[in-house]
Amino acid sequence: MKRNLKQKNIIEILVLIAVVVIVNGLSSLSYKRIDLTSDNRYTLTDITISTLESIEEVVYVQVYLEGEMPVGFARFKTAIHELLDEYKVYARRNVMFEFIDPYDAGDKKEQQALFKDLSEMGLEPVNIRMKEDKGNFSQKIVFPGAVVNYKGQKTVVNLLRNNPALNSEQNLDHSIEGIEYEFTSAIKKIIKVEFPFIAFVEGHGELDEYQTADITRELSEFYNIDRVVINGQNDILDQYDAIIIAKPTKAFSEADKYVIDQYVMQGGKVLWAIDKIHASMDSLSKGNTTLGLIHDLNIDDQLFKYHVRVNPVFVQDIQCVNIPVNMALAGQQPKWVPTPWIYSPILAPPAENPITKGLNMIKSEFLNSVDMVGDNDLVTGTVLLTTSPYSKTVQAPVLISLGDINKMPDESSFTAGQVPVAVLMEGTFESVYKNRIIKDFTKKTPERKYKETSTQTEMIVIADGDIMRNDVNYTPKGIMIRPLGIDKYTNKTYGNRQFVKNCVNYLCGEKELMQMRSRDFKIRMLDRTQATKKRIKWQLINVLLPLVLIVFAGFIFYFIRKKKYAA
Repeated sequence: MKRNLKQKNIIEILVLIAVVVIVNGLSSLSYKRIDLTSDNRYTLTDITISTLESIEEVVYVQVYLEGEMPVGFARFKTAIHELLDEYKVYARRNVMFEFIDPYDAGDKKEQQALFKDLSEMGLEPVNIRMKEDKGNFSQKIVFPGAVVNYKGQKTVVNLLRNNPALNSEQNLDHSIEGIEYEFTSAIKKIIKVEFPFIAFVEGHGELDEYQTADITRELSEFYNIDRVVINGQNDILDQYDAIIIAKPTKAFSEADKYVIDQYVMQGGKVLWAIDKIHASMDSLSKGNTTLGLIHDLNIDDQLFKYHVRVNPVFVQDIQCVNIPVNMALAGQQPKWVPTPWIYSPILAPPAENPITKGLNMIKSEFLNSVDMVGDNDLVTGTVLLTTSPYSKTVQAPVLISLGDINKMPDESSFTAGQVPVAVLMEGTFESVYKNRIIKDFTKKTPERKYKETSTQTEMIVIADGDIMRNDVNYTPKGIMIRPLGIDKYTNKTYGNRQFVKNCVNYLCGEKELMQMRSRDFKIRMLDRTQATKKRIKWQLINVLLPLVLIVFAGFIFYFIRKKKYAA
């Protein structure tokens, strides 16, 4: 009897081993995970999975977020680690990663050298407060970002969204929501063999290569960038996936308008950054006053046909940047005081749109307004940026004086509400030259087949040409370029660079990638008050409950064995 029971036990063990081996073998052929979270936070998007599956060699990720840090950053690090673990599985181990503590570089001199190298590569350092054992606080520099390496190439990923309008916990929450977008975007960029072509249009007084140097550098990591003078050449734009028209100051010829129009009809994408009224801070700094006059750019009819209108008004806003103003009396030492400048509104990007979600506030300068006009079921418009509810519009021409800065604005007059200043137009557009004679301005270029209705396409119209202009300083040592979005007076970082980059990405077909920015994760924060109040209760539960369960399971196992082998 005992021998038969022993043989039976051996057979059961062998069967169990065989089942385990078979299950493991089958699972190696097919991969499946189940995400039980309500917001699918551990489920990668389709674009991420397809990107990971297309990797040919190892992508090595160095994350500089290791060592002692506050609880929030530790949570941030855990989220990054979990995401990269998922990447590793889907990429068939073609993603490897390492977490590095920059303070392990050696002595202080070596640490400073590493910090300098990381900054020069593009990783943005952040100063955080650390609580020490004795209750004191100290400052620590961290680099919440990563360097992605592939086939001898490197690209930098800054993972922290540091919006000055939000507190630290909100910024960390938004950063956690955005890490998949940041890593997938970086990997797509570094493994890409062919890059799309985009062009800055010239010949109409647009921003020059120095004034757009920073955004050009940023975009050049994803695109081939050219600068193009149209000069009525019909096919000159055909090779480009998108074109950028940045703050023209001279009228467009009908020939150039026709080329742009037919480019749109062929499905071309356009980013318009238009100033309808001419004014500049340079003029103000030289004479304390400037006159805002309407630009005749000869494109009003074209934009109107595309169901957009840039209005000849200045938008003033109580939510605005500060500029330094000398408040000292004549003959006294200068006394520079930061003072609100209502002609430079700060725009809060809406969280609902993938182009603007999670961006820092955006700085504008001598802003106009934009309207969506006309009625066409084939074209849809989406407002991307608005002013704050406390704004008003001023019709041109208008005299602008720095002396006005000393006058307190009458808040009761700022009743225009949230004025639209940037729109996305999508659909099938009609040519501005429909039912018009075009031979007069197309004689000097080869004829091409005229289209009066476009294929499905998109364009973005921004009523501020300065939104993509970086500051340029001409010094004896050469030309100094200030990064786009960095305020030269306060050193605050605004979201201009990322906004323009997102606009171009969207226009160039990265819609799936941009939709990733719309994902919302519900971050369940610990209630510190309740945790402190019920600390003893939860400590006892965490310590005693596992012991009770183990003892209970032991008793059940004992009685089952006693009943089974009682005979």
